[in-house]
Amino acid sequence: MTVGTHQITAAFTDSTLNFASSNGTLAGGQVVRARPTLSVNDVSITEGDTGTKTLTFTVTLSAASNLTVTANFATADVTATAPSDYLAANGTLTFNPGDLTKTIGVTINGDTSFEPNESFAMNLSNPFNATIRVQGTGTILNDDVEGGFISLSQANYSVSESTGFLTIAVNRTNDTSRAATVDYATDATGAPASCATVNGLASSRCDFTTAVGTLKFAAGETQKTFTVLVNGDSYVEGPELFAINLSNPTGGAVLIAPSSAMVTITDGPTGPPANLIDDARFFVRQHYHDFLNREPDPSGWDFWTNNINNCTPQPSCTELQRINTSAAYFLSIEFQQTGYLVERLYKTAYGNASGASTLGGAGHTADRPGSGRGTDRLGNSPGEQQGSVRGGVRAALAVHNSVCHDADAGSICRRAVRQCGRDTHGDRSQCSHRGVWLSHEHERCGGERTSPAQSGGERHAGDE
Repeated sequence: MTVGTHQITAAFTDSTLNFASSNGTLAGGQVVRARPTLSVNDVSITEGDTGTKTLTFTVTLSAASNLTVTANFATADVTATAPSDYLAANGTLTFNPGDLTKTIGVTINGDTSFEPNESFAMNLSNPFNATIRVQGTGTILNDDVEGGFISLSQANYSVSESTGFLTIAVNRTNDTSRAATVDYATDATGAPASCATVNGLASSRCDFTTAVGTLKFAAGETQKTFTVLVNGDSYVEGPELFAINLSNPTGGAVLIAPSSAMVTITDGPTGPPANLIDDARFFVRQHYHDFLNREPDPSGWDFWTNNINNCTPQPSCTELQRINTSAAYFLSIEFQQTGYLVERLYKTAYGNASGASTLGGAGHTADRPGSGRGTDRLGNSPGEQQGSVRGGVRAALAVHNSVCHDADAGSICRRAVRQCGRDTHGDRSQCSHRGVWLSHEHERCGGERTSPAQSGGERHAGDE
């Protein structure tokens, strides 16, 4: 029956089959109204990482009714799945006369997995005194990162000079289903140029070795580490600070706090010798740091320390053994295929083969750690061969590095002069706590080049 005023005809009968016909209209302007309709709105909500949220649907009656209206409701999976994504809900809505809206709450579960936006349906059924016009859709919006969240494990680190190194952990959370990378770098902004100057800031020239690189997370990996080498000295400096920063995440990953951290270097134990470089064990360890960019392996460290301490006759042999030790590190396969390979490539690629060394420069430091990774043990043929191949590939990339032309203009001799100062000036106080002797540069300092063979040692640095 359509909306409006209608004539109603009624017929009556009884057991005698006698009846009288009648017709007329509804009195008082009464009308027959269409039944109202029920509809559910579409709603959405971000899922969150933990806990639960409530997604609220609103069910609307198109017009107030003088009658009680009821309808059943129930959720149904579309791309979202109950109970992992949401909790299924069902029940009955009751609209009393005059009511126009009712609400339905559905519990949404938070998680940290990257996934597309997901949806489920809110269906109405079995209406009474009403009809159903529109069903609803609930959408769970993904708020997780494709590639994960990357951060440092701590906002503050502390290490003693005597420890020699600091291991930094970088964590990845949230979505780890795909590969991602992130760059890291130490920052010594504001540090003094002179190692003897104390201003509370650690210097990459004196107190630690610059660490620059890229961490590569494979699918499923949640943590990577890198090492910052820390140098001892004879100065009483108090705590000194430098920064570590993460940058340039890829693979859809984003940085979260802490993406920067402060590192505090504390003084090591004091005591003899007055100049740490006179201690053979420290001297050898610093060669591993300066030449090979790593901590020493125990056997190699012991060998080269004993090579100095156990020579005869002492003390006249000590200086020669120190020179031979430095020469061995310079001539070692590991250094020749890593740091010095990059050094030679820079000179060749940029047309300054006879120019100043770039060792210690920003570009060289950034390319050096990866140039021969895998060549940890010198004299090991498989490792040597693999390292050479890897080094060649990485070295080819290194010469294209945009920071190459910004390399430090200081020469290799700069380090040698620190030890050379003993002979040319006769003043040990002028010798740096980080001094190392590069025998191939000894000639520049007024000395003669000495071969490792002169001390009877054919051994390469790092060999057991």
